Amino acid sequence: EWGLVEMTGDAVPGDADVFVAFRQDGRAAGSGGCNRFTGSYTQGPGDLAFSPLAATRMACPEPIMARESAFFAAMEEVASVAERSRTTLVLADADGRPVLRFRRRDRD
Repeated sequence: EWGLVEMTGDAVPGDADVFVAFRQDGRAAGSGGCNRFTGSYTQGPGDLAFSPLAATRMACPEPIMARESAFFAAMEEVASVAERSRTTLVLADADGRPVLRFRRRDRD
C-alpha cells in the first residue's frame, strides 16, 4: 500500500489518507481521501497506465473533494514509473514529469 505524499509538486497533508494498492492480478484499489476507488492497471518495461477508475460517490468537505478530484485527474495522466524503491514510488506523465509521489505505508 502506497500513501500519497506529493501531487504535481505540492506536499499532501499527512492526514489526507490518499493511497493506492497494486495487486498482482492487475487491479489497483485505494482511497482518494473521501471515496474508495478501484480499477485495473497495465505495466510494461518503463510504462504504467490505469483504466478509468470507478469510485464511490460520498460527499466530503470541499477541500477534501478538491484534492480528491485533482488526485483522480493525476492518476489519468500517469504513463510511467519514474522511481521505485522499497519505500518510494514516483509516477510520471507521458513527458516524464513526476505527477504523484507515494511512500510505502506500514500495514497494521
